[in-house]
Amino acid sequence: MTIRLRHILLVTIAITAAHLAAVTMGWYEKTVWAVDGPLHFLGGALAAMVFLWFTEKNVKEQKGSRWYIFFAILGAALVGSFLWELIEFLMLRSVPTFAIQYKLYSTTPGDLLSDLGFGLAGGLFLASVLIQKTLSIEK
Repeated sequence: MTIRLRHILLVTIAITAAHLAAVTMGWYEKTVWAVDGPLHFLGGALAAMVFLWFTEKNVKEQKGSRWYIFFAILGAALVGSFLWELIEFLMLRSVPTFAIQYKLYSTTPGDLLSDLGFGLAGGLFLASVLIQKTLSIEK
């Protein structure tokens, strides 16, 4: 269950490249859900990966508690998603031209909640994959 820095960097680059492509090609104006949802899904997984990378030693000590690991990953994904939404809000308030130009804001409360939901789903996916991988190694 090792998360390496290169995994984190690859996901970060993928999110950034996909977002910039979507802004450049006008995809946010046409199919917001098809672009925004997967990016927030990856963002939730990324937040969980960063959490695991920093806490790998503590997570390994919790070998017997898959539920602890599962809920820690979900919590990290949710906290990471919430922090990203807070950053978007603060950018919209402090540098609105930049935030609007690069589509770094939530348009409605429903959009914000769906972003959090997609982030949580990304964490759920990562937790499920890692726990399944751990179970198959133990057999």
